[in-house]
Formats: sequence, structure tokens, C-alpha cells
Amino acid sequence: MSSITLARRSTLHRSQERSEEVFAGISGRHNRGIGKPLLVVLGVALGTFENNYWLFIIQMSFIMGIVALGTLIVSGYAREITLMQAGLTGTAIYLSGWAYRTNTDGLNWPYPVACLFGTAIVVAISIAVAMVSARLTAIYVMILTLAVQFTIENSVFTSGKLTGGLQAPFVPRPNFYGLSLRNEHGEYFFLMVLSIVCVVLVERFRHSRYGRAMLLVGTDKQAAASVGVNPWKYRIAGFAMGGLFAGIGGALWAPQLGAPPGVDQFFALQSVFFLAVPVFAGFDSVPAVFLGGMFFMALPMALEQYRFQPLLLGGVALLVGVLLGPRGVSGALADGIEKVRHVWAKDGPRGMLTLVSRPRRPRWAQLPDRSAAQAYRTLRAEDGGVDFWSPDRRSTASN
Repeated sequence: MSSITLARRSTLHRSQERSEEVFAGISGRHNRGIGKPLLVVLGVALGTFENNYWLFIIQMSFIMGIVALGTLIVSGYAREITLMQAGLTGTAIYLSGWAYRTNTDGLNWPYPVACLFGTAIVVAISIAVAMVSARLTAIYVMILTLAVQFTIENSVFTSGKLTGGLQAPFVPRPNFYGLSLRNEHGEYFFLMVLSIVCVVLVERFRHSRYGRAMLLVGTDKQAAASVGVNPWKYRIAGFAMGGLFAGIGGALWAPQLGAPPGVDQFFALQSVFFLAVPVFAGFDSVPAVFLGGMFFMALPMALEQYRFQPLLLGGVALLVGVLLGPRGVSGALADGIEKVRHVWAKDGPRGMLTLVSRPRRPRWAQLPDRSAAQAYRTLRAEDGGVDFWSPDRRSTASN
């Protein structure tokens, strides 16, 4: 067997180990607990008994959750840092609203056609960015997406025909086959059903062979190429799916409010806020990211009278997410619950007392080894090179 084949197998094995460590639940069986049905029952109860004020907040939270799913696919699965999600969402809002409305030079298209128009433009922008960034490193991809964000801010957001200028144009809620979405309860259940469909589709994609291939590309492109997975194709697919969910959320945003929102809600800092949602919730759980998006929208709206700063929430969430790692809060909670179950089954109350009295230091608080030799040995092991500090150095070099 050639040395090239052995090297490819070694690279693939290391990439699979890193992928399994980052996405610990990716290859396990699906969660068949009662958590998701309970969430659906809770959602139906809220839509039935809550007043219009809270229904409106939850409706906006549904839309933010859909947009967060797109950021999850780009940043969590394809592992590309995007800072243009807010600009893409705003573009879909203004283009779809302009195509749908009848006033302020609107095109008066049917609402589904207007949604497809705005979403298609956003997906096209995302695909173009993916194609241009095919040979760029991660830092330049981030700069490219930020440049696209600035370009959108100074082109689409400055068009009075799209945004309405000083006076926001009226964008009514549509009717679907006799179901009027102008009623808060009707709009609520429409968005709830659409949200459930989006979450199920993303979960099915993640556990499909295409989703696993995208995860492998995001973890190690060379290993993916060595086993026949085209990194370029899945890179484009990741950006396109991110733009798709941003477009769907944007197309729903303007009719929900009755008018396009201000452009300041979709500037560059808001893209960082959008990125904070999957980083905080964790890349391993699709429902957690969706609920995180709802939380990030609902909390600032509920605390608006207290002058709550949404960007403060985004900054704290980014800090917490970075410290906890790729699996975020949802992964930390799942690991904690699993550890409690294991300790209780093994040692009972005594083990629980030991667990509480002697908590383990979190990984982010553990200092690296101060030994230069050990640090160098770790780096060489991660890079897959020859460890010159190993006692087998001579035999390895002679081979």
C-alpha cells in the first residue's frame, strides 16, 4: 500500500474524530423524547389563549428563528463565517415588500410570487459570494461577506422605492385560500406551522448523507475530497441554504409589521447579532438554535420599555458561546444531564454529593501545559507531522 493512501486514510480518520467530537450527537439516534411534542402543545396553547400583544412578539420570534436556521447551516455546518445575514434578510424584506404592495410604486404581484422574487435574489447573492470565495481562506471569506453587507447597506437600503424613504409604505398581510392572516391568531398558527416545517427539514437534512457530507467538508476539506465529497459543491450549497432561510424570514417580516422596518435594524452589527444565535445555542441542536432565535427576538421586544440593548445580549451570547465551544449551551446542558444520570446510576446519592462538592473545572478555564516540549508535541500531533520529541524518532525517520 502506498504512502499516499496511508496518509489519506490517516487524514480521514483524524477528521472523523474531530467531527464526532464537535458534533457529538450527529451520528447518534434521533431524540425520541417528549420534549418536542410538549413544545408543540405549548405553542398551540399560547396561540389559543394569549392576547394580541404577546402573539405579535411570538410571531416575530418565529421569523427570527427561521432566519437563525440559515446562519446555523452556513456557520455551523459549512463552517464559514458570514457577516452578511442581516443585509440578506433586509434585502428580502424590501424586495418582497416592493413586489407585493400596491402603493409607493409597488408591483402588485401575488404574495407567493413576491416571496419567491425576494428569496431568489438573496439566494443568488449568496451563491455568488460562495463562488467568489472558493479559493479564499476563512479570514478573507469573513471580510468578503462584510464587504457584501456594506454594499447592500449603501445600495439597496438607500433606495426610496424599496424602503419607502422617510415614510414607510403599507404592506398588508395576505390571504391564503380564505384564511386571513390579518387576524393575529391566523397569522400565529401560519407562522407556527411554517416554523415546524423548517425545523423538521433542517433536522432531516443534517441527518441525511448530504448533511453529513457538509459537516465533513466543514471539518476537513482535504479529507472530504479524498473520499469523493466535492468541497466546492457543498460550500455553495451551505451559502445558498443560508440565503434561502434569510429570504424566507425576510419575505415574512414586512407583512407581519404592516410596513418595512427601518434599515438600521439590518446594518453590519446586526449581522454579528444574527451570528450570536447559533454560537450561543450550539451547532448540534436544530430546535435549540430555533428557540435561541426566538429568545433573541422576544427578549428585546418584551424589555423595550426598559431601554434594553439587543447588542448587549448579542455580545454576552458570543462570549458564552465561545467559552462553551461549538455545542454551545444546548450541548453543555445535554452533557450535564448525561453526567448526572451516569453518576446517579453508578454511585447514587453519594456520587451526586461528590459531583456537587467537587465540580470539575470547565475546559475553557483549564490552562495549557507550560512545558515547551509538551506544547510542541501537541502541536505536531494535531498537524499530523513527525513528532521529533518521540523516542521512536529515529526509526520513523529511517522508514
